[in-house]
Parts: sequence; C-alpha cells; structure tokens
Amino acid sequence: MAILEILAVSWIDYENFSYLSILGAILALIGVSIVVLKKKKG
Repeated sequence: MAILEILAVSWIDYENFSYLSILGAILALIGVSIVVLKKKKG
C-alpha cells in the first residue's frame, strides 16, 4: 500500500489512522513478539 501511495494512484483513498488503530497495531506486534520469543526459548 505504501508503494501505491507514493505513486499517488487515483483509485486508492488514503487511510486515516486514529490513535485507537495505531494502539491496536502496536498491541498486535507486541503480542506476536511475545509468542515468537516464548517459542524460541521453549
């Protein structure tokens, strides 16, 4: 998506990220990191 936004194609609208959506993405990445780290140790 970032590449298409850089190219400024007219058929894709820009996404408006709210603080809630950014927080959700951060929490998801933290969750994935915890799972991966626990799998490597165990």
